[in-house]
Amino acid sequence: MIANHFLDADAAAELALFADSVDRFCEARIEPYYAGWEREGQVPRELFRECGEAGLLCVDVPEAWGGLGADPRFSFVIVDVMSRRGYAGFVGGLQVHNDIIPSYLLHCGTEEQKQYWLPKMVSGEVVAAIGMTEPGAGSDLKNIRTVARREGDEYVVNGSKIFISNGQHADLVVLAATTDRGAGSRGVSLFLVDTRTPGFTRGRNLEKVGQHAADTSELFFDDMRIPASALLGEEGKGFAMMMQELPRERLIVGIQALGLAKGARDLAVRYVQEREAFGQPLAKLQNTRFTLAEAETAIAACEAFANACVEAYARGELTSAAASAFKLHASEMACRVADDCLQLFGGYGYMAEYPISRFWADARVIRIYGGTSEIMEGAGGALDAGSVDVGRRPPWVGIHADMAVEYCRSSRIPVKVQEFHMSHSLLIRFVLVLAAALGASAALAEARWIDVRSTWEHKLDSIPGDPNVPHDEIADAIGTLVPDKSSEIVLYCRSGGRAGVAQQTLEGLGYTNVRNAGGIDEARKQRAPAS
Repeated sequence: MIANHFLDADAAAELALFADSVDRFCEARIEPYYAGWEREGQVPRELFRECGEAGLLCVDVPEAWGGLGADPRFSFVIVDVMSRRGYAGFVGGLQVHNDIIPSYLLHCGTEEQKQYWLPKMVSGEVVAAIGMTEPGAGSDLKNIRTVARREGDEYVVNGSKIFISNGQHADLVVLAATTDRGAGSRGVSLFLVDTRTPGFTRGRNLEKVGQHAADTSELFFDDMRIPASALLGEEGKGFAMMMQELPRERLIVGIQALGLAKGARDLAVRYVQEREAFGQPLAKLQNTRFTLAEAETAIAACEAFANACVEAYARGELTSAAASAFKLHASEMACRVADDCLQLFGGYGYMAEYPISRFWADARVIRIYGGTSEIMEGAGGALDAGSVDVGRRPPWVGIHADMAVEYCRSSRIPVKVQEFHMSHSLLIRFVLVLAAALGASAALAEARWIDVRSTWEHKLDSIPGDPNVPHDEIADAIGTLVPDKSSEIVLYCRSGGRAGVAQQTLEGLGYTNVRNAGGIDEARKQRAPAS
């Protein structure tokens, strides 16, 4: 609908030519067999080798390590084409192999690690997986319980992982494990695990609501001994590395969602032109036209967002917040479009023999993997008001932006408020509060009112954002914001209990004047101006 003006004509034509070659590969090597793979519960291991022979694996890995050294846009095109064709089950594992694992190796690996693993990934000789999620640690990656204990020149690993894409086929697992239980997020490390190692076992291939052809598995580590050379990057830097690689991971999941939405739209357009009701094609009915117009508009808007994010990534400027916002928008849009398009099929849409049903079922998990929509809202949904310079003593240290706006207005404090809204079924609000008078600082700095969760979510520059942060990390953040341990601190949180935990932690660190205001509603009452 709208041309990608970030690309010149030659670059756009080259990408279109590559997309056509991917489409031809799919038509010959995937389409005739995909329905059978869905019934079997996974794609064959040989498919990765065939993709490697066709030049569809790790295309932007530099030539020095066996790749083509192509622009990353070519890798994104592969996901877009296959998602549009309805191969979400395969795409989920393919994007881990193509778009997630290579970045870890390229940015954090030693030359020896790159030379050993990357050429094999490019050819399809090795299939890669990432081992992060555990039964008790999904989006909360700092709660990882898999342990890697150093013994001489080896690490001994014990633990388990769940919901691991490519788990049954994987030859390489980038494994997240804790090397220091007492250090919180600073105790997480990453390892390159060769799955031939004794002590490694695969669990069952998990049955799912959708994406049936996806290889999604449990993994177990029982006194598995790996050499110290398997450590990726530095010990204790695993969480920071995971945060560093989030922009591309969330970007590629959003691209998958966009491709799926386009595929669902294509199926619906063909069906309504062929199917008749009340003596005319469904395409002639006003409701059909409105539904498809809304889908087309949503897809066009998302595609513009995607193009902007891809361009930012190509320049090395894509932030985690922007990638999270895109992933949120794209995944929610894909589920909505798939559902609306299925509705146009009537009862036939609910029949498994109609591909639209697969698009609908496959779309649902995209709102979950790569970070849930709720986590995306926290990662991309607000600016840190504490970073605003208002003069002598910044009053809004880590305060939830909505509450800051409300309090300023009700207290008649002179401020300038700018609110930015993104129209979305899950509203993302970007609020920046600028105190216009230095007098406001003196009036409000008597106590530091701190939203515990937002202090973490909206983050200090040195700490990655996540709403499920353990209390020791909250204390680190607050301690940096309020170094004077005699300062009056009032804590509140959307979950009042976490404010209590933070209070206990701060008091244990020597803060002498800390009060727990409980939940956000109670905090609002306490801060209301006197009448």
